[in-house]
Amino acid sequence: MAKIRVFVNDKQKNCMGEYTVYLFICGQDRRRFSIKTGLYAKVKFSGREFPKAEPSRHLKTSRLNAFIDDVEEFCMRHEDLPMHELKDALLRHLGRAPAVSATMAARIREYAALQKPSTARLYTLTADRVEEYAPAALPDRIDAAWLRGFEAYLRDERHLAVNGIAQKMRNIRTVLNWRIDAGDDITYPFRGKYGYRIREQVSVPRCISAQEFADLRDYPCEPWQRVYVDLFCLSVYLAGINAGDLLLCEGLTGGRLVFVRRKTDKSNAGTITPVSLPVFAEAQAIIDKYKGHRHLLNIMDTRTDYQTFNKHWNDALKKVGRSELVPDRLGKLRKKAYHPILPHITTYTARYTFASIAANDLDISERTIGQCLGHAWTGEVTARYISHDQKRIDTAIRKVIDYLNTFEGRYR
Repeated sequence: MAKIRVFVNDKQKNCMGEYTVYLFICGQDRRRFSIKTGLYAKVKFSGREFPKAEPSRHLKTSRLNAFIDDVEEFCMRHEDLPMHELKDALLRHLGRAPAVSATMAARIREYAALQKPSTARLYTLTADRVEEYAPAALPDRIDAAWLRGFEAYLRDERHLAVNGIAQKMRNIRTVLNWRIDAGDDITYPFRGKYGYRIREQVSVPRCISAQEFADLRDYPCEPWQRVYVDLFCLSVYLAGINAGDLLLCEGLTGGRLVFVRRKTDKSNAGTITPVSLPVFAEAQAIIDKYKGHRHLLNIMDTRTDYQTFNKHWNDALKKVGRSELVPDRLGKLRKKAYHPILPHITTYTARYTFASIAANDLDISERTIGQCLGHAWTGEVTARYISHDQKRIDTAIRKVIDYLNTFEGRYR
């Protein structure tokens, strides 16, 4: 027989400041669903009795117990039904039509529409894969077994790697949490001993060594490549700042680079702490070389899309090295072949490089490195500690730059 317990959702209040009281019905197969009792409570409680502080507690307790008895009796008479059929039958018994819910793919697309374009693309792709696998799947039917089947589909049919599958599963988890917060009756499939576990594979950091950085910095590259090499060095000198944050920056504030990371979700409640980076002489020299009018750097003064430039930036970095003319399709020496010194480098390598050198070569603490990178601080930081932490950031960045300055390129 299904087990029944009372649950008070203290995450959301109605207009009267009251919490909704639910019943959780859990089957022997550990699948479960929830239904509203029609009762509300001022405070959270468990069991079959409203607390003494609750107004009209005796009347509410009586109604709650009558509701539980009715549900228990119905579940006993229909204990052979699967859980999803039991829920629909119970709702009809209680005089409630089973909810006609949007499909899981539709809910993912709804959530995607609320996100910035780069994030929305990831969720839309997840919705496409869910629709391919199970076009009629509903959010309240998603359980651990369904997720395991979806994982097998992504792995065997779509040939996704472990981390690609993990990204899709995280997106589904986020959307389910979003719908639960909105009040939907959804069985959460990621909870408990038998819940679905997202597996991820730790990737090898895409960093370069201090010597390789010096090789790139000092390489006698072609004139058209110099701007891309300089900007990579500038990113490292600014604690591995992301390409978008660097290119879209409009100027310095008191000699410092102060910005809010584009990756930060500005729709969430709470205080958004801007990143404040020192601009040392090495970085200032590059900024002065490419000084812009509307932006810190002139790169974006004549552009509207930084991502297109970022693609050119990545391509150019992979061509720094020896080059030679080779025969084209017609046999003429008009095609240039590149032999890069760092064939796998990207703009994001600067971020990994700064963090790896700080941690492995200079033994700087993980917390300080995280603050240099602009990662969110854990907990609330009071004003009297901020200047202290800022000094740590400045000192850490200076140490990394000084360490890099001790190396000379090998291709001079």
